[in-house]
Amino acid sequence: MTRGSHTQGQRDLFNKIKEFQDSPGVYLMKDARGRIIYIGKAKSLKKRVQSYFRGDKDIKTRFLVGRVADIDTIITLSLIHISEPTRPY
Repeated sequence: MTRGSHTQGQRDLFNKIKEFQDSPGVYLMKDARGRIIYIGKAKSLKKRVQSYFRGDKDIKTRFLVGRVADIDTIITLSLIHISEPTRPY
């Protein structure tokens, strides 16, 4: 997460991400209106979410990250506890 001319909201988001646990789970990216714009899963929530804000990204990812105003997480015991709703068992 680079430093520079970030807004207060971006700095608050970066500080929130720093506090994420290094645990498996799901992250929900939200826009300024609080609408979920992306849902992802990760072995390490902290590392995965931070990766969106580091380095060069493709245009699709830059567009997504530019709209993110907040991120919520749901911690799970492992990625096995996260399943796709339409996936048959």
